[in-house]
Amino acid sequence: MSNWVYMGYSGLTWGLVLCGVALPVLAVAQWKLRTRLRAYWLMVTGALIIYSCGVFALTLLPLPQYAQVVCSSNPVRLVPFHSFATVAQAADRYGVLRTVRSQDFWQIVLNVVLMVPLGFIARAVFKRGVVPSTGCAFAASAFIECSQLTGLWGLYDCAYRIFDVDDLMTNTFGGLIGAICAVVWIAARKRPKAPFIPPWASTQRDEAPSTTSVDEVFARLTEGCDDVRDKATRDQELVLSGR
Repeated sequence: MSNWVYMGYSGLTWGLVLCGVALPVLAVAQWKLRTRLRAYWLMVTGALIIYSCGVFALTLLPLPQYAQVVCSSNPVRLVPFHSFATVAQAADRYGVLRTVRSQDFWQIVLNVVLMVPLGFIARAVFKRGVVPSTGCAFAASAFIECSQLTGLWGLYDCAYRIFDVDDLMTNTFGGLIGAICAVVWIAARKRPKAPFIPPWASTQRDEAPSTTSVDEVFARLTEGCDDVRDKATRDQELVLSGR
């Protein structure tokens, strides 16, 4: 766990450094091109830079020394759910509480959490569907696993980490969770909000029916007077016609 904290701290530090360099350059470029300076996209760019550095640090760091690289005889693990079976066996043997504190368990959890932001950003910010957003997480995970398998694309003579299909599965599942969370978040934002009614407005709302009933009574009385007036007018017309 301490190694993961150190790698996360390293990724955050490098991300902030790169943001301090890249964001002013982007702001000056927008100003030179006479385009509108949009703080929203600058924030998105900064978040992506920090996130990318964090993913790189957690998946590829620490880089080993060339003399310390040990080539694995089996750098590829293609058995699905091998990590889950290991955790299940540990829970059966040592108990759930002890297994929850183990590195194998937290590796699965962190592999899921690692791609949740990518799925969320792809759906919420770049307006991609759930399937394409999940595909982005799958592609990013495949790139990371291939980087580990190829010794960081030839930087090392052999793989210094294992290509694990479980990592690919859990990363993709994390991207799916992030995309679904983005769908829920977008739907919650589009839902019309009920107008705020202050507490003192309830008495006015309760008094409204009584005002309407008075108006109805007045209208009925007025209709009766109109009937009497019309009858008197007809009688007068009959009298005049009789003459």
